[in-house]
Amino acid sequence: MKTILHISKYYYPYIGGVEVTAQYLAEGMYDFNNIVLCFNSERENKEEIVNGIKVYRAGSLFKLAKQSISFSYYFLLKKILKKYRPDFVHVHCPNPFIYPLLLLTSNKFKLVLHWHLDIVNQKRIYPFIKWTEGKLLQRADLILVTSPNYKESSRPLLPFKNKVHVLQSAIIPQKFVLQPSDLVKVDSIRQRYKNKKIIFFVGRHVEYKGLKYLIKAEKYIRNDCHIVIAGEGPLTPELMHESNSNRISFIGRITDSELKYYLYASDIFAFPSITKNGSFRTCFG
Repeated sequence: MKTILHISKYYYPYIGGVEVTAQYLAEGMYDFNNIVLCFNSERENKEEIVNGIKVYRAGSLFKLAKQSISFSYYFLLKKILKKYRPDFVHVHCPNPFIYPLLLLTSNKFKLVLHWHLDIVNQKRIYPFIKWTEGKLLQRADLILVTSPNYKESSRPLLPFKNKVHVLQSAIIPQKFVLQPSDLVKVDSIRQRYKNKKIIFFVGRHVEYKGLKYLIKAEKYIRNDCHIVIAGEGPLTPELMHESNSNRISFIGRITDSELKYYLYASDIFAFPSITKNGSFRTCFG
């Protein structure tokens, strides 16, 4: 059985689009031995089993421009490469701290870069990242993007389009199969909002998600509906303050089971992302 080392910034139970994709791939690729390396939100290194997957978490000391910094990461990476000798290293990008560390390792594995998004906001530090990013793209055997539009529009990927392929974000379908016992929960959600049409958003409350525009758009919606916003983030208090309509509800973080119920109860899924940080925006143009 061949081994894949999945490298993600964070990993479950940390919730984010990239992290969920990393989890689904690691748990869903049954024909491989899957190992995960990520950052720990605390200072210590940690090893654990998560849903049958071996996960190594490198202790992080602080963050610089939203990037975790770890002094132990390189030594942990070398330890894992020596112990498991992975056939493939699958890196979820962007994660610029680890680019030079990977370039310092051997070339005995196939390198797959999962390009979720370009570095857009960190314009001041990007010139310092660009060289190692380019070298890693050059080193990669395969580059995966989440939509055809990202393949065509990403500037860093333009010189490497011959090895760029589209792989849409993964899910585990079994988690979303509606069971007869779920119907009561779905119906209770609809009743909670008086059987009005439900516009549903789920995700982190950060700038590029465009939630403030969804909230502003509410007053222009003439249909009798209700906007349900799941998730949380640094902008949550500000967004709640800006929302002065009884047609908008913030429900906080929800479990996977609750997510399934809301997906079935909803009539419209809202993806108001405003920059290329949001892959769905690029997917739909």
